[in-house]
Amino acid sequence: MKKNTLIVTVTAAALFSGVSVYGQKCTKNSASVEVHTYYGSKEIVAEKIDKMPEDLSDRRVFLQTTQSGRADGVKTDVKMFEKQDDGSFVIKQWTKATARDLFDKLDNAIIKNKGTNCVGKAMEAVLSKMLGKGKSVTPLTPPTSPKDAFGPSVQDASGDFIRTIIIFGC
Repeated sequence: MKKNTLIVTVTAAALFSGVSVYGQKCTKNSASVEVHTYYGSKEIVAEKIDKMPEDLSDRRVFLQTTQSGRADGVKTDVKMFEKQDDGSFVIKQWTKATARDLFDKLDNAIIKNKGTNCVGKAMEAVLSKMLGKGKSVTPLTPPTSPKDAFGPSVQDASGDFIRTIIIFGC
């Protein structure tokens, strides 16, 4: 009886303390943010994305921004991906965003976070403040490759020279 009580107590403590494998992984990955930037034609950028060595199932939150030409001002497509318990990713999107200092503010939020909290939440706060609510789009089901996740924004970009930035948060 005492053994069963101990097991229940330890399990309950872990559940109620908010410590989970996800939480531990989020903190670990928040201290190891990665940023990949690609420039070129849509074909070249798509090829580079297809060769990314990332296993998206290892990350919980990541972000892609894709910019088309600069002639009429920068128009940015922003997508934030958040992993769900079933391994799928819900996606929040902002289209035709014009936020000149978006990257500086994201960078500042990542640095201020110092890897101690969920950097995904910090990035989402910046996006919500600067771009508003965003719209939910069709989720990605597992397995998800970089091509599946990031290819559509590249293909939807206009112009003959684009830039896409991918930030792996946590």
